[in-house]
Amino acid sequence: MSGRTRVLILLALLIVGAAVAAVFILPSLNRPAATTPNTAQTTGQRPTNTPSVTSTPISTPVPTQELTLIVVAVQNITRGSVIPPTALQLRPWPLEALPFNHFKDIEEVAGGIARTDIYVEQPVLTSLVVRSLQDLADVGSDAAAIIPPGKRLVSMPIDRFISVAYAIRPGDYIDIVAAFVFADVDEEFQSYLPNNINLLSTTVNNGVGLSIGSDVSGRFDTRRIPITVATGTTENLEVRTVNIDWPVVITPNGDRLTRIATHITIQDALVIGVGDFPLDGILFRPLATPTPVATVPASSNAQARQNVPPTATPVPPRPDIISLAVTPQEAVIINHMLAMSIPYSFLLRSAGDRSRPETTPVTIQYILDTYGVSLPPRVTVSLLPADESIRVLSYSLGLLERADVGEGLK
Repeated sequence: MSGRTRVLILLALLIVGAAVAAVFILPSLNRPAATTPNTAQTTGQRPTNTPSVTSTPISTPVPTQELTLIVVAVQNITRGSVIPPTALQLRPWPLEALPFNHFKDIEEVAGGIARTDIYVEQPVLTSLVVRSLQDLADVGSDAAAIIPPGKRLVSMPIDRFISVAYAIRPGDYIDIVAAFVFADVDEEFQSYLPNNINLLSTTVNNGVGLSIGSDVSGRFDTRRIPITVATGTTENLEVRTVNIDWPVVITPNGDRLTRIATHITIQDALVIGVGDFPLDGILFRPLATPTPVATVPASSNAQARQNVPPTATPVPPRPDIISLAVTPQEAVIINHMLAMSIPYSFLLRSAGDRSRPETTPVTIQYILDTYGVSLPPRVTVSLLPADESIRVLSYSLGLLERADVGEGLK
């Protein structure tokens, strides 16, 4: 083999080796080395062989403010209610904005009565708390404290029928149904019809006259009636019958009929009170402390019950007035109804029902159309209800019969 050939073979081997190195060795050299877990990073500390350097943040100086603990409400407290200790906490308060009439002890406030509404996070002041409900007089009545905002308190008479058999209690919501009674009136006089008609005299042919007194209640009309008219002399007397339009006055037979329409006027009225309010105006009274009762032996109780007659439990009188919270316009409507003596009754609403359904006024025509009631035909006879005298007579006869039977048995 010549020297030239050996050089060519050596060059070829070098090229092949370089290609193998480029394919297999260089990528492994460029690959990043496997990272060893840094204990310092996982534990939040630097390696022990590295000096620890801690950066301490520089705090901004805050101006100091003097504070003190005062009593603050942590619940809403309504006027007239007894303040529970759970509604109070001691909170720090800046001295610069400290109210002069604050409380520093919860025990001084707990058990007191809120003179006005106290809200969450509001400092409780001495002017907001009283120890007796009588001290509320200088800020109004207790009734005014429970009227919803925007409403007005009005009172209406009630009885057993109007009040749903006295089932209505304070806190209920009711509707009011009114019965409107209509009657025909004269547009000019504004008085009930028919008008009084005054007839002084009426003259027809041949001197036939009619005179009617004044103040006749009725309607002027004419009726064609036959009359006998005699003409001529005594020797030559002619008698004939003629039909003339005779003036008459038509008067009503019975009482004046009226037209009635019933409809709901007030809806969702809040009942504040049933019956009279206390004369002192105090609604919220603290619970009285029960008086201890001395223990009496059972034998003594039995003997006392035998000797002492039973005492009848007094029945409180039924209320005859109710107070409702309504809107100002509804208060005007109620006042007008009372001034006109319009009959009304209450409808007790279901608890939690605040709906306002639409209703239709009820009249005679509404009943006829809704229920398909047909007018009865006109007849020549009618049934009359048995009057009281017949019922009394029948009952008396029954007593006499029973008395006769008793006499016969003796």
